[in-house]
Amino acid sequence: MWSHYANNRKGFCLEFYTNKSQNGLNPLDVNYTDSFVKANFYKEKETALFHMAFTKAKHWEYEEELRIINTHFTDFESRKFSFLKEDVKSIYLGVNCDPKVRNDILSIVERIYDNKVNVFAGSLSGNSFEIEWKEVIISVK
Repeated sequence: MWSHYANNRKGFCLEFYTNKSQNGLNPLDVNYTDSFVKANFYKEKETALFHMAFTKAKHWEYEEELRIINTHFTDFESRKFSFLKEDVKSIYLGVNCDPKVRNDILSIVERIYDNKVNVFAGSLSGNSFEIEWKEVIISVK
């Protein structure tokens, strides 16, 4: 997924614990299918929206994607997503993650999360298309 979604592996990824509490994150599995069903928004609005948001071609099944939908996007500020501190399990830094972003994330993990979140840095494998992950040890001041 790094190749598709992370701007040439420059980004980072948050891994969350799910279903820990009613107030925590509770994503839904994406439905992968070989057949495309055209949704009828006029007759079955809720079903059509759900199908549109949670269905992908079977080709992408290896992603094992989960999604959360927020429908209250009215401006840039409303696109920000809040989550509980306890929901963050790990952070993965892309192979080409900007050093400033990396340092900012490590500082946040040290300061806010008391180093209780695992951080992994990616590097390209020398003999496959895989990314190899190595845990980053954060120095405690």
